[in-house]
Amino acid sequence: MSDPSVFEDPTFPTAANIFFPNDNATPVEGRVIKTFHLWRDKHGSMNKSYYDSDGTQAYRKRTDFLGARKRLISAKTDATVWEQCWFQYAFLRRRYYNSRTKSIATLNIDTGLHFPTFQFEWEGKTYTWQNRRPLTLSMQCYEKNTENMLADFRGGLHWKLVGRLRLFLPGKPTADLEELLMICLIDMLEMQILLGKFNLPEENQTKGDLGAQSQ
Repeated sequence: MSDPSVFEDPTFPTAANIFFPNDNATPVEGRVIKTFHLWRDKHGSMNKSYYDSDGTQAYRKRTDFLGARKRLISAKTDATVWEQCWFQYAFLRRRYYNSRTKSIATLNIDTGLHFPTFQFEWEGKTYTWQNRRPLTLSMQCYEKNTENMLADFRGGLHWKLVGRLRLFLPGKPTADLEELLMICLIDMLEMQILLGKFNLPEENQTKGDLGAQSQ
């Protein structure tokens, strides 16, 4: 089995409709979301842009820096419009964690306070995922379209998620479900960024200004 912690970014089933019912997001129908871009604009608002595998922006979400949802902007904009950094992240199954030696951050996500209900449709049926088992998230930050690492989020942020996974898709292996859940888990990390746990660069800042804060 390949290392589950090494893949570029989440890939959603092309036949699925993805919903974020607590985020007022427009469903992404029949799209393969490969990457997203997280950045802070000159007004201090955090923006998260999702992209298809061909680099086309699927949609963009803007959040004020205090954490209140502002609006969702549907768009199809060439990915080159967004400059800063790509957040690449990997889902780590807990049984793999102790054997890993790479110096990447491990975040134990606490969904007790802020975790939206996650729903999507598959072959005409609606599925809902809720926090039901421990999950581990790791994150690195790379310069856009390069392998140049800008920040390595190691240590300092630890939460606990208690429960077990209760979601099964007919004919879909567990690995696919893990990729599908990444978009939910990232909302937890987004909230920590909004609360000032990480520093995000301004739109035109250099890579040297980007870094992670430890508690």
